[in-house]
Amino acid sequence: GWNWRRGRRARGGGGHLMPAFFVLLLIFLVVRPGFVLFSSQGSAAQHAPWLMALGAGLALGALAQRSRFCITGGMRDTFLMGRRSPALWGLMAFVVAAVAFNVATGRFHPGLYGQPGAHLDHLWSFLGMALVGWISVLIGGCPFRQLVKAGEGDADAGLAVVGMFIGGALAQSWGIASTAAGVSLCGKVSVLAGFAFVLAGCLLFRERSA
Repeated sequence: GWNWRRGRRARGGGGHLMPAFFVLLLIFLVVRPGFVLFSSQGSAAQHAPWLMALGAGLALGALAQRSRFCITGGMRDTFLMGRRSPALWGLMAFVVAAVAFNVATGRFHPGLYGQPGAHLDHLWSFLGMALVGWISVLIGGCPFRQLVKAGEGDADAGLAVVGMFIGGALAQSWGIASTAAGVSLCGKVSVLAGFAFVLAGCLLFRERSA
């Protein structure tokens, strides 16, 4: 099977690149240089004031770093340990907090119908998230956990975050991302190609038992 070997400390300053990149993005946001384009409409233009977002992000990041919160790892521990898993209570707290916040702000809307950018093609929603879960198991943590580890100086997690940035940019510019109108043909092909790529990687790099 697949075995993700334990990470080790590497010489050099590679671990500082991602935190430095995040700081650079913050500087660009504050200074707003002319060569950086900012969205004026659409979902990308809808965000909280940057000081509020920065404070909330630092607080949430500190909690996630101390608790080692991870959706993928939490589900794994829950399946293995059942009610004895501490992660079960973390997942429940995450869901309760998200629902409570949306109810308090008047944005709670159950279901997918009428949600901004959401579609009703449940099969492709399931397949897309199944692909995310599979990759998260292979790289040792969900996307949120990779972001936290990149901030800690984990170079492998930093590469995963860079891949997410590039993938998100390509999905938007190439019309792969789904909209309320449904899943595009390019999106379906991309999901199936992702499954084929990950399966090929697992088969090529698996460890054979003696």
